[in-house]
Amino acid sequence: MVGVDHYLASRNYAPTSLKQRRVILGQFVAAVGDPATCDVEAFLDWWQATEHLAPASRRAAIIAVRGLLDWLVAAGVRSDNPAQLVRTPTVPRTPPKVLTPEQVTALRRAVTTPADHLLVELQLTCGLRIAEVAALDADDLDVDEELLVVHGKGAKTAMIPVPTWVAEAWPEPGSGSVFGVKVGSLRRRVNLRLAAAGIEGHGPHSLRRTCGTEMARRGVPLHLVATLLRHDSVQTTSRHYTHVSVDDLRDAYGQ
Repeated sequence: MVGVDHYLASRNYAPTSLKQRRVILGQFVAAVGDPATCDVEAFLDWWQATEHLAPASRRAAIIAVRGLLDWLVAAGVRSDNPAQLVRTPTVPRTPPKVLTPEQVTALRRAVTTPADHLLVELQLTCGLRIAEVAALDADDLDVDEELLVVHGKGAKTAMIPVPTWVAEAWPEPGSGSVFGVKVGSLRRRVNLRLAAAGIEGHGPHSLRRTCGTEMARRGVPLHLVATLLRHDSVQTTSRHYTHVSVDDLRDAYGQ
């Protein structure tokens, strides 16, 4: 039977996205049975049962299910996609969570080892995702050219320039994984450094957002910010990484 596992295997999702979609689609299958044969009524019953979820969770659910059903239609398993009957919920847009200059200074002061310095700055200065940092191998850096191969979302790779200090702090070629631990362990290490700096309400992705937002504030053209952050479109960069912060909005009032 063509089903969820075949669909997910065809998508090349990043591990975190894969885990989220597997949970959503597992719940969908539990509610409707075989997605290849579920009818409109069963689908709408499932959708109605998600009304208690937050808008962002409902949005993620319908996007995941619509993708699966579209794939089944494309595969010739289904003739219709009942998810097309549902309007995707809108999610209130809030300013991105970025670190203030004072918080950036505090975080850098809280970093006590060369390894943690490299871990933090690859996100804060170079804009890498925490999963991309975890995937780094010692052979991914061309030390002479100071170009780093980044293994990104959706099994995509890109090559970006890095500051000289990255090359100087880089491990010897052939030494294997740069950090030698899984993404969960790296996430906890960053969270510990944030806590040591007295920074609450932020996680590793705040460092990446801070990188993109600071580049935009310095006047770096948006298409260059998008390229360095490895976004598929400038719209993604504009929507998620270069909005003004809450403090920027307060400053606009002259406070």
